Amino acid sequence: MGAQAVTAETWKELLAAAVRLFDDLHARGFGSPDVILGGGTVLMLRFGHRLSKDIDIFLHDVHWLSLLTPRLNDVAAAIAVDYVEQANSIKLIMPNGDIDIIAAAAVTDVPPRETIEFMGRTFRLEATEEILAKKLLYRAESLKPRDIFDLVVVGGADPDAAARAIAATSVKNAVVQRRLEQMSRLAAEELARDIFPIGDFAGIVPSMIAKARNLISGDR
Repeated sequence: MGAQAVTAETWKELLAAAVRLFDDLHARGFGSPDVILGGGTVLMLRFGHRLSKDIDIFLHDVHWLSLLTPRLNDVAAAIAVDYVEQANSIKLIMPNGDIDIIAAAAVTDVPPRETIEFMGRTFRLEATEEILAKKLLYRAESLKPRDIFDLVVVGGADPDAAARAIAATSVKNAVVQRRLEQMSRLAAEELARDIFPIGDFAGIVPSMIAKARNLISGDR
């Protein structure tokens, strides 16, 4: 069976599955982890620039991961078709996308200021600069084209947030530039794969590598 198509509702389906996990923990007396939503899905909600096929859930206490891994959690095992477990993260691979649960410290000093209500829960949303900073710091060597697309969109819509993220992760600037050089060699189809741009935002894709290079070098 092939992967399900990405739609505007995919993130809700994934978050609903995550809520099921948290509700199960609460019902079994473990309480609920203090989580923050981040990643491309939150940027999608803010800027409406692309669809997202995964959700990033951040928590501060790594011990919750042992309660959420399909290796030890029957509900997680039932909802995921596969998973990848690392010391500080769990990726639940679903038929319609991925749920990434990550224990990571904040990179910037900008706290979450927005929330959304979903299935009776209030979720805090990471600040735009924090989302970009986590991508640039923790994924510098493995940035995906959609991460670069996010950076360039924010660079145009909220340039101060993009600049703060780049400044907070300046130690990785050279690594990011090398990654951009690697991406510049990709064929157009490969570069655009998995971005799922919405409407006129598709026009950003052909020039996004050059624009990202300018952003990282400080030339807006």
